[in-house]
Amino acid sequence: MTEQNALPFVSIIVPCKRVDEYTLECVERCLQLDYEGGFEVLVVPDEFEGELRGARVIPSGPLPPGAKRNLAMRMARGEVFAFIDSDAYPRPDWLRNAVRRLAEADAVGGPAVTHPSDSFAQRAGGCVLSSPLMGDLSARFRGSPRVAEVDLLHSVNCVVRRGVIESVGGWDERHWPGEDTLLCARLRAAGRRLLHAGDVVVYHHRRPLFAAHARQVGAYGRYRGFLARRYGDGLVRPIYFAPAALLIYLAAGAAASALWRAFLPIYAASLIAYALALLAGSAMACRWSGDLGGADPAARGFPRAVKLLLFVAAGTLMTHIVYGAEEIVGALRGVGR
Repeated sequence: MTEQNALPFVSIIVPCKRVDEYTLECVERCLQLDYEGGFEVLVVPDEFEGELRGARVIPSGPLPPGAKRNLAMRMARGEVFAFIDSDAYPRPDWLRNAVRRLAEADAVGGPAVTHPSDSFAQRAGGCVLSSPLMGDLSARFRGSPRVAEVDLLHSVNCVVRRGVIESVGGWDERHWPGEDTLLCARLRAAGRRLLHAGDVVVYHHRRPLFAAHARQVGAYGRYRGFLARRYGDGLVRPIYFAPAALLIYLAAGAAASALWRAFLPIYAASLIAYALALLAGSAMACRWSGDLGGADPAARGFPRAVKLLLFVAAGTLMTHIVYGAEEIVGALRGVGR
């Protein structure tokens, strides 16, 4: 049997609200994939009329992303499902590398790196996500050769065999965001192995700093707190709740300093250490980002690297506060559904 015949047919599944410019880019780049096993592209918007070259469109109505993916899975022909978000696109070797890695694991993902044409504010948001102060998650947002077994694969970049995902009931249709967290928890509970591979790469358009980025990370934080409270085991890791712990420390430290003056120097020293860590982590993330790209007129006349560093440091602080606050709200009050 030749290598070409041995490669499985793959269904690439792209959920979206509407077929917009990002979706068109995603489909076009998928059609340029270097993969000899054959594949199809299934796009699942709320509504759509007409045709989309190179893709099969499945209008679903206003369903959450998990339900859209499950709908596409039922209509797909592939032995393997490759999930990608509509505001991302794959590197040409994405499928080839992912399918090869499926010999080592049951589900494979990789980094979702910042789109090279993103604006200055978007690239700054990408640097925040890839900062070492984001913990283990930072490796999922920057290019690196890292290959490791992980607890979580993100829905923006997830490749899994049909039988594996069907055996755990597919994607959770009740929650978004967080449906990928629940899927991975079920896969791990079933003894499945999840692999992050540095050569399984997609490019992802970021939310720009500050407002859009804050809304996104706030939603993630609230669901993290909610899912940990509701489902517990498998979704609780100390590192996940570092932002909430930081927020509690900042509030408690301020109160303790006001009530007990002897604590003030200790509290001030910890704030200075945190500020230095913000700057150091931001500098590392900016260096990892490669060329700064973008075309922000406001950056002209001021060194772009310095502006990026300040944006990323401020964005990282904001992310810790917003994510931590929403974690606490999610754990105490849920998500309002």
